[in-house]
Amino acid sequence: MSKKRIKLAFSVLILTLALPACSSDDAGKKQETELTEDELAGFTRLFNTDEYKGFLRYAFSKPEEIDWKDIIEQGAIAQKGKCSEEQIDDYLKIIDKDIDEVYRPCYSFKKSDVADFVKRHSGLDRVPAIEQFYWKYIKKYESYFSEYFLEDKMVYKCISGKKSENRYVLRFQAIDGLSGIHSDRLLTVTKAGDDYVMVSNEFLKNCYYDKQSFELDVYSNETPIAIDVVYSELDLDSYDGDPRYGTSFVANINAIAKKTIARFGCKVKVLAVDSYDYNADNRKDAVFIIESDEGKQVLMFDGETLCEFASYDKDELAKIGADFTIDSIRSAMDKINNAISGDEGYKKAYAELAKKELSEIKGLRFNLIYVDDDDIPELSIDAPGYHQSVYAYKNGEVKEIFFGPYGMHGCEGYYYSPKKGVFSTFCTEYAGLMYDYIYYSISETGEVEEDCYLKGFNYDDLDGDGEPSEEEERLAQEGKGGGKIEYHSSLDENIPESEVKARFEQYESYDADLVAGDMDYMELLSELAKEPEEDPGIAVYEAFLNGESTVSFDYYMENIFTDCECLLDADKNISLIDTDKEYTLSGLVDSFKDAFFKDSNKDSREDIHINAKYSYLDCGADGEKELAVELDGPFSIAELHAKLTFVIKELAGKLQVIYAFPNREGNENEINEYGLIWGKEHVDSEVYKTDVRYINSDGKYIFGYHDHFDRLYNPVGLYTDEHILWLDEYDQNKEEYPYYVENVEYGYCSMYSEIGSYDATDPYYEDEPDYKKEGVHYKEYDSENAENTQLAKEAYLHECSYLNDRAEYGAELVRRVDGSLKTKEEYYTAKAERLRSIGVTGKILNGLPAAFEVIVSR
Repeated sequence: MSKKRIKLAFSVLILTLALPACSSDDAGKKQETELTEDELAGFTRLFNTDEYKGFLRYAFSKPEEIDWKDIIEQGAIAQKGKCSEEQIDDYLKIIDKDIDEVYRPCYSFKKSDVADFVKRHSGLDRVPAIEQFYWKYIKKYESYFSEYFLEDKMVYKCISGKKSENRYVLRFQAIDGLSGIHSDRLLTVTKAGDDYVMVSNEFLKNCYYDKQSFELDVYSNETPIAIDVVYSELDLDSYDGDPRYGTSFVANINAIAKKTIARFGCKVKVLAVDSYDYNADNRKDAVFIIESDEGKQVLMFDGETLCEFASYDKDELAKIGADFTIDSIRSAMDKINNAISGDEGYKKAYAELAKKELSEIKGLRFNLIYVDDDDIPELSIDAPGYHQSVYAYKNGEVKEIFFGPYGMHGCEGYYYSPKKGVFSTFCTEYAGLMYDYIYYSISETGEVEEDCYLKGFNYDDLDGDGEPSEEEERLAQEGKGGGKIEYHSSLDENIPESEVKARFEQYESYDADLVAGDMDYMELLSELAKEPEEDPGIAVYEAFLNGESTVSFDYYMENIFTDCECLLDADKNISLIDTDKEYTLSGLVDSFKDAFFKDSNKDSREDIHINAKYSYLDCGADGEKELAVELDGPFSIAELHAKLTFVIKELAGKLQVIYAFPNREGNENEINEYGLIWGKEHVDSEVYKTDVRYINSDGKYIFGYHDHFDRLYNPVGLYTDEHILWLDEYDQNKEEYPYYVENVEYGYCSMYSEIGSYDATDPYYEDEPDYKKEGVHYKEYDSENAENTQLAKEAYLHECSYLNDRAEYGAELVRRVDGSLKTKEEYYTAKAERLRSIGVTGKILNGLPAAFEVIVSR
């Protein structure tokens, strides 16, 4: 939220008009005269020097009550002696520091200076207990030493005064505050030569110009406290030549304690005030409706800490349904608070956490983000320019899962990938000559940990020390730097760089948003109080899930169903029901129960159980929703439980089943959020098939590829892993053995060079193998024929040698149907190119598995 008010650039306020002292003159005094403006300005300058300003810090009624220790520690005598190099060296030895660890100038004063200072400014001969000073005494110099900043800073202003001969009664106003220890004070001094001797310093009860005062029942007081709204202006020559002015909100907490709770760089008029529990913490808060040159505004101060936790302008009030009236603001905040306080989940927990954090650190900004794949947002808390934290609500508790400092080392903040559980940041060093892209992921414990990073070098590290030297930097600036990129795992340093790079590129393909938000506390409460907006795209599916509409199988039967003797699992189950009918969800479940009961040996239809779940999809990642309904029941042989998933889409105003797939033991399928389906079918322990299918944004099913794996046991005890890849959909009714399928594109085999134990009953090679054929012919082997055994071994080793001549030893080789050898990379490239050709992007490929929720149990 942008602030319409102008904050003062300096931390203190100065009141300008001379006010009459609240005490009366003592009788019998000699003739007094008012000080001129020049004389007042002179005393202002004098009592803002290190020598004199300490006398105004605390009240005293006589010189014996002066806190000399505090005055001297504040540097009252320090200006007399800036230290020599020898003195500094001796001082550093005493405090056990190096010169690089000292950031302030070193000053000293002699022990004899203390007595002289006390005598000149009080007339007393008593010297304070110097051994209590934090300044270090070095006997060699008979002096005290310390690092200290001599400040040329305006702290007090002399606003009025009178003199009688050499006696002065001066009224000072503190710029740091308005009351308590910062109240106006009445200092009485006498002049002795060039020095001023202290007589007394009395703190006064201030009388303010242009002040509004309000009593509010806040801050746990038994009686209401007064909050003064005071305007002040400094019109004398300031150090920057500009007048300083502004309005302060000052809370009078008790008789002496005051607290400035807000400042503005302009005059402010208070239109209305209120004390009411605006943030639902069972404590009244202070609310001001104000008007200034910037327009109207609402300020809210927490009743416990008196920290400002929200401000609203006209547009921001309109967002919560309020205007510039107390009644409308109360009503709007009650509505927000009721929505939050009635929630026992994350909303109430986040509101309480945000309030607690804001009481400790001012200026925090908040955001609600979706880091993981559930429907509960995470809370981001940003201390701008310092650090960002992310909290998650799990198992009824709020837990910090991520903390990241920023603002240094070229790090400008953090990003997250929505619903992916991934964070990232970018940092630079040495003016961009070195940089890091860092990715973080959610660990098994639910916390975020550094996962992997790219380390970039925009220069050639000629000396190999990992940092740019002046010469290396010069070469880089001249465009001769070269540079390189490295990929590292933060989880396991033994992971090959190629695998780390692949994971890095996967994370890089995700969308990313800023972790930091721009909501203040009340905006966060407003956001938490909102009811989730119903996605208009899911209304038609919600109606089906609620039993208010039906789904048709017309599209499926025309475009997907394969009518043949050897039906696929999904088609086999769908053929059990009447696909000419349209079904409600309960009707669909009942139809399957009827079909299964008819073919079962169950005594009752109620013994047939089917559970239903649902998940919304975004097929093709186009933002349009589809629905997946998963039925869990006896969708398998032998009445074993299996799952059958229907993908449903609205087409031409009607819900249609556009695809279906099973999920059972031996035939596993999983769909991700963007409609990509991964399948794996086990034929036996040594043979399985995998495939990838895709439903695009139009709801069209597209075959990706099919990969056949076969672990062949060779005659000499070796295993050869063979894969065959179809890039076109194959006919399910053809021969199972892949070499006889006409549209096979690629296969690869992995040769293992170790000889296993030889079984004399194994077949052997009849002749020297024809290596360009896809198979090898065997004949039965006579176990007594040892010569043939050796022949088999030699022949197989010969084949391994033939293959290894064309690739690195032990590498997986690609072999086309015609027998020609290719590299393994070509095999994987063929897969990737196939997916790209059917519209599968990196985002779709890396989508999260669909998250199913229960809708009915029967």
